[in-house]
Amino acid sequence: MAGLSDQVVSLLEPHIGKTMAQASVKTQCKKIGITPEQLSSAHLNEFTKYLQAGLNLFVGNEKAELITKKIEQMK
Repeated sequence: MAGLSDQVVSLLEPHIGKTMAQASVKTQCKKIGITPEQLSSAHLNEFTKYLQAGLNLFVGNEKAELITKKIEQMK
């Protein structure tokens, strides 16, 4: 992983751990038809839509929403 995907992993890591954060990024990228290396700001709205659903299970709705809003603002 590189670039924006690394930033997303770093943001997720304190909440769900590094391994789960990396797996989540990889899985959500696959769902939208890209690799983590291809993740760009243009993909973030669609990416976070899928990510938030999974995060809800681990951190709850409120925290998942806050995290995904931070991700959507990344460049």
